[in-house]
Amino acid sequence: MGLQLDKKAATEILLREAQLAETEDAPVEWVERIKRFSEIAKESGVLTHVAFLGIAIHAKATDCRVDPFSIKTRSKRPGAYSARSFGD
Repeated sequence: MGLQLDKKAATEILLREAQLAETEDAPVEWVERIKRFSEIAKESGVLTHVAFLGIAIHAKATDCRVDPFSIKTRSKRPGAYSARSFGD
């Protein structure tokens, strides 16, 4: 069984970070990386990859045990989580 992420905590983290994003500058390096990733995804016609990246980052921020490469709970790997369920 994979990790069960706390959706209430996840919501609180998301709202807090969204509020901070309005008042603080994000690290330039990460802004550029995500912009470039988004451009490549758009050019390649796979915009769902951008959403998936957001889900993986949010999951890791919610629980540091998350393995962003183990996106299905049935994988039985430590840190596995359901990216689909968490994204919903």
